[in-house]
Amino acid sequence: MPCIGTDARPADQECRCPTCLTYSVAYLHHLFRCEELLAYRLATLHNLWFMTTLMADIRDSILEDGFESFRLEFHDRYQPPDREAAEEQRAKRRPSTRPRDSALL
Repeated sequence: MPCIGTDARPADQECRCPTCLTYSVAYLHHLFRCEELLAYRLATLHNLWFMTTLMADIRDSILEDGFESFRLEFHDRYQPPDREAAEEQRAKRRPSTRPRDSALL
């Protein structure tokens, strides 16, 4: 696997968004390291493309009465890299255990 700073591949090789079709991992890495605003714009474009495509795929699977198999395939494809990362993600989604300030409610 090439060094991230010289990796000429797209960020997601299966993605058809303009960001992934046009820019390499190395260039995106450079933009983020330099805190170039273009990095955030390109990441947003990729994320919106991903979510729009995902929603269309979900809609199609529901119409074809195959959502359960789509869901299982999706979860198999998008797994956290390890158990520690999975637990970190779960912890971020858990509701806070701090008492709420009733004045804010």
